[in-house]
Amino acid sequence: MYQTIFPSITIQKIILGIARLGSDRDSFLGLLVTWFERRFFGGWDNMHKMRLAQPEEDDGFFVYTFVTEAIYLLFPYVRLLWGAGFSDDLPEAQRRRLMRYYRSCLQRHLYLHGKNKTLLSKATQLSGSVLSLRKEFPDARIITILRNPAESIASHVSVFYPVWKWIDPSLPKKCRESLEYAELAAAWFRHLEEKDGRADRAKYLRILYRDLVSKTGETVRSIYRHFRIPLSPKASAQITRAAKKSLEYKSSHRYSLREFGLSADWLRHELGSVMRKHRFSISTRQKFSS
Repeated sequence: MYQTIFPSITIQKIILGIARLGSDRDSFLGLLVTWFERRFFGGWDNMHKMRLAQPEEDDGFFVYTFVTEAIYLLFPYVRLLWGAGFSDDLPEAQRRRLMRYYRSCLQRHLYLHGKNKTLLSKATQLSGSVLSLRKEFPDARIITILRNPAESIASHVSVFYPVWKWIDPSLPKKCRESLEYAELAAAWFRHLEEKDGRADRAKYLRILYRDLVSKTGETVRSIYRHFRIPLSPKASAQITRAAKKSLEYKSSHRYSLREFGLSADWLRHELGSVMRKHRFSISTRQKFSS
């Protein structure tokens, strides 16, 4: 996470130098960092654990541009600020500036950390930036993880609602903010579905979320096969260990569409064709977890 908060080679070198001095978590510096992480990120631990030195989505880069769904945490006016979460809908000139900035962040990151490596970026918000990304990085390989919208949309809203509730304790779950953010997530699904039909299969792959969860190792290896990426015995063994560990994970984060005032009729109206095409069940009352 710290790499996305501070996309500067100089600052990251300073941080790495300080980190070496405080590598012992029981040292004063280590305890200070631990306190900071728990104080500012601990509230999300049961939904999305965040730590400065753990892998994190690179959405942090975009905070400085204000073209990020994170803006909705403090300014939950999704319809008015639509382009913040859906950059492909921005004017062409703004899209080009945004992607040039993103490229510069990745270049600095690879210069400092990634010689002779392939960058893997995972970020939900990129669903609304797929056209911009493809234009800026024509050789990029894109993987879409398709999850039942009834689960995925509820998950999106449930992560943001606690922050809205903290800002406005009187805010109910069934509110305008929940509806508008759900509309954004539904628009991402439609956007990806539309672009899927025109994608170059050599540079694009869609996998199902349920397969990634239930058949983790097999699904990850299928990605390597599809893109013809060599898989060493060491990497294969790491996948096996990680897959086994993921099966042992149990989340306490529970959510449903119904609790945020989203009905089955709303879901059919927004994503009926997607639900039918992929044979997803529509359940607004069922509690899901992730």
